[in-house]
Amino acid sequence: MDVFSILSGEHRVIGQVLACLEKIVAGVQAGGNFDAPSVREVLEFFRHYADHAHHAREEDVLFARIEAKAGFSRAQGPTASLRAEHVQARSHVQAIRMVLEADKPRPNDMARFIEHAKALASGKRQHMQKEEQQLFPALAEKLTPSELQELARAFEHVQQTDRGAGTSARYVAMANALSGRYGVPHVQAPHVAHQPQHVPMPPPREPRSRW
Repeated sequence: MDVFSILSGEHRVIGQVLACLEKIVAGVQAGGNFDAPSVREVLEFFRHYADHAHHAREEDVLFARIEAKAGFSRAQGPTASLRAEHVQARSHVQAIRMVLEADKPRPNDMARFIEHAKALASGKRQHMQKEEQQLFPALAEKLTPSELQELARAFEHVQQTDRGAGTSARYVAMANALSGRYGVPHVQAPHVAHQPQHVPMPPPREPRSRW
């Protein structure tokens, strides 16, 4: 599988979890309980799968290769805006985390959660669409076959050394458990090097709330 198919496949899994987050938001807006345990799983997924794995492959491998090939710095060109959008996503995740980690409920907590959850979902979808419709096709034409093979090897190195075998599979299982809980269709996860053939999914449970 080529690097762009891997990244696009990861986008599908991220989109699956975003859809779950939007369902949680809709439930809160409809007057239901705030499902804090599921939101914690969403944040864990974004920290490890979306940021530490997916963003690492983009920023440390793909973007770095583009910058070196084109001769511009990380602060200039198309990769600068994409890196900035990753930073913005992290800020929304952190804002949601602050709601969860508050010692006790505060009057505007749910408003903050809704604001940042919606911004995270909207921003990530626009970001992923930009990459798939503009960046990936342009790079597929400009990079040579040997460069693409080198990128694929670098992707595998990131997976093996920084995350460990089975890590991506574990978070795909988490995404599927969330989807089962909130009625969101599963997507086909991208192939990951050394991914175990069978990964147990967390058992279903009823949402709990401390709010």
